[in-house]
Amino acid sequence: MKDRIKQIRKSAGLTQTAFGERLGLSMNYVYLMETGRKNPSQATVREICRQFSVREDWLRTGAGEPYRDLTPAMEAADKVRRLMVDAPTSTPAVVISTLLELDPMGAEWEAIGTVLNRILDKNSQFK
Repeated sequence: MKDRIKQIRKSAGLTQTAFGERLGLSMNYVYLMETGRKNPSQATVREICRQFSVREDWLRTGAGEPYRDLTPAMEAADKVRRLMVDAPTSTPAVVISTLLELDPMGAEWEAIGTVLNRILDKNSQFK
């Protein structure tokens, strides 16, 4: 499992420190898992699978495909979740957070749609 954990981390482009932060673990613990000196707990295995959309069977045994097939909606939700965890004060996170506070049936969304359509219309004029 140690090699698969390292593969997941490297595929995500994360250092051991950043990988550990995503999972609530220390860099030292990540190092120990990747070298096989520590086996991850059940909770850690589940969190790796959840955070990185990995199949638990593959992580434990190496059998099958490593990543779960995600629908476009699941993929978008995963990106938003990662953004909100990794960079909660970034402009995109603040915009998303503010939009989520709006009433889905309210007039504000209609106004946003109108503005976006105007932007798209103007943008198509420049192509």
